[in-house]
Amino acid sequence: MRLISLLSGILATFILSFFYKDSMNYDLGIWTHMVSIVFLLQLHSMRKSIHIIYGYRNSMDKWLVGAMFLTAVSPYTLFITYPLLLINSKYYSIENIYAQSIVFFLPFMDPHSFLHIEGAAKAFVLVNASLLFSAGYEKLESPIWLRGDAVKGFLSLPHLIKPWAYPNLLKLSKPGNFIVVLEFFFMFVLFTETGTGIFILCLIVFGISLFTVFDISYIGQLLVLSMIGCFIIWSNHTLNSADWSWSNISVFLIVTASLINLFYPTKILSRIMQLTTGAITSVKVFTERHQTNLCIYKFKKDGKDILMAFDKDGLFHKSQIFTSRYKQSAIYRVTGYCRGLDFDDTIADLAYQAGGGDTVILCVKPFDADKGYDYYKKSKWYEIAEISFGDTYNIKKLGEPPKLKTFRDI
Repeated sequence: MRLISLLSGILATFILSFFYKDSMNYDLGIWTHMVSIVFLLQLHSMRKSIHIIYGYRNSMDKWLVGAMFLTAVSPYTLFITYPLLLINSKYYSIENIYAQSIVFFLPFMDPHSFLHIEGAAKAFVLVNASLLFSAGYEKLESPIWLRGDAVKGFLSLPHLIKPWAYPNLLKLSKPGNFIVVLEFFFMFVLFTETGTGIFILCLIVFGISLFTVFDISYIGQLLVLSMIGCFIIWSNHTLNSADWSWSNISVFLIVTASLINLFYPTKILSRIMQLTTGAITSVKVFTERHQTNLCIYKFKKDGKDILMAFDKDGLFHKSQIFTSRYKQSAIYRVTGYCRGLDFDDTIADLAYQAGGGDTVILCVKPFDADKGYDYYKKSKWYEIAEISFGDTYNIKKLGEPPKLKTFRDI
């Protein structure tokens, strides 16, 4: 099925690349200002997690400040600055993928820009369609999605769902599975104007929910930005006779390379895509790997809690509002540490971010999907390590971490 899906995507890309003409009768000025605002907030958010992203010994703050200044002057500079900021990053997630897919094409899409390159806007839409196509396909490969239980599990994740929304939101468990249809078939509804409008509207609503009902910034904000851009651009594309221009050939090659890397990633192609379109690897989001036996964490300093991403019960914390998921995503590496994997450097980075170099204690609280939200909320924290800093870091184990079973490949 993977090969058939890939070939279907390439065939759709072929038709959309060569048989759909861009009238270029649109203005991306307001949308570009929206991009600038969102990326300024995202870059500021990265500064607040700088030791997690780049390690506790880094000098990246001045580079982030410089990138923010250049973004304020012109968001087109993100084409250069954003990939440079990712080179030494220890994290690369779907947030970065969506960001990359925007900044790579941004300077060249607006027909009124002196940097405009014909075909860039079309490529932007088709790369976004490819990302959604991959996300939908990976869900169809997931047993928990095939059983129809994935959305219910997702809506019960204590570190993602905002407490005011649980448990009422569980009523949307069944209709929530429609997201698979939106993702998998988005590329194919681009052939119809009405279908495109409906799908984009639904995905915008979904994207807004990711940072209002859930704690998934800036994936939600970037998805909304991308969908708005896709609507503005694709509403000005119409079916026409074949155009074998070099711009359309380039679009087809870029999107095809992205699709191949999404379905059959290779190291070389992945690296090229990471620094260009952002379509680096299969978009495997919220499958079994994200829902089973994770370790939520906090730190203690002088007996007092340091709540970096979660509250005293291990639930959503207000500090995460409009905040990138670096602190939140660290739970997967903390889980790896609890399983005995070599994540000492990551634990040190987290500890330094929490305590600023002072001695802190790492506490974890396991979430067992089989026991559920309410059991987790009342369960206890385990103090498992003391982290101190001198010329280097020292991790002193205080106790055995809770036993875990997890499907996640960390």
